[in-house]
Formats: sequence, C-alpha cells, structure tokens
Amino acid sequence: MALEEALVNACLHGNLELDSELREADENLFQQLSRQRATQAPYAQRRIFVDAQCTPTSFQCVIRDEGNGFDPSQLPDPFSEDALERTTGRGLTLIRSFMDEVQFSARGNEVLLIKRKITLPSSRLPESESAVLPEMSTVL
Repeated sequence: MALEEALVNACLHGNLELDSELREADENLFQQLSRQRATQAPYAQRRIFVDAQCTPTSFQCVIRDEGNGFDPSQLPDPFSEDALERTTGRGLTLIRSFMDEVQFSARGNEVLLIKRKITLPSSRLPESESAVLPEMSTVL
C-alpha cells in the first residue's frame, strides 16, 4: 500500500503537477486535468524511476519523479489528530504508517522508503519459516 501510494504521488503530484487542494476543491476538474496532462508536453514525457532492493533484513525503495518537487518541510503533520479525517493528503500518513522510515530529498522529487524485517524468537516460528532466506537484490 505504501509503495502504491508513493507511486501515485510521484505521478499525480510530481510529474503531472496536480495538487491536493485542487482535488479537494473540484474532483472532476482534478480528474480532467490529470487526463489532459498525461497526454501533453512536458508532462507526458516525464518518467518515474524506481530502485528497489530486498535483503533478508530489509526492503528499501527509492522513487523519483521528474516534476518540480516540493518543500518537504511544509508537509502537514501526518500524525495529527485530523490527518486521517482529511479528504485529501492522507497518502503520506499511510506511507509513514506502513514503512519504518521515510525520507524525502531536499528537492522533494525523491522519496526513500524502508521496511525492516521483524525478527521473532525462533521458538515462535513454525519450522518452515525459521530458515534464513538467501540474500536478494532487485533493481526495478
């Protein structure tokens, strides 16, 4: 869910330069603009880059868009009481809820997501799940 939300944010808010306030004010206009921009220069030529690595101890994913970025210090507090009640802008709250670490680049067009493996005592795991997985590294 966090990965999907980060990719949607990169597409809509990054590459297509659509903001949450527009979506909150007029969902139909937001959808119309997203369809238009997906076929217009310079938006249509922009790409999203994904670099993912999975090891026995963690999953890390960097997502970078080609948009103008944003100032991460201006983001609303995702853990405030009203964060989940807002009609828009809940994506960051969801991302931070599912991931152990979330870091934005200074430019605001790149996000690093980290999820660490939870290690349970082997006595609590079924025998088939207590074996160590071979190390894997994947780049998408």
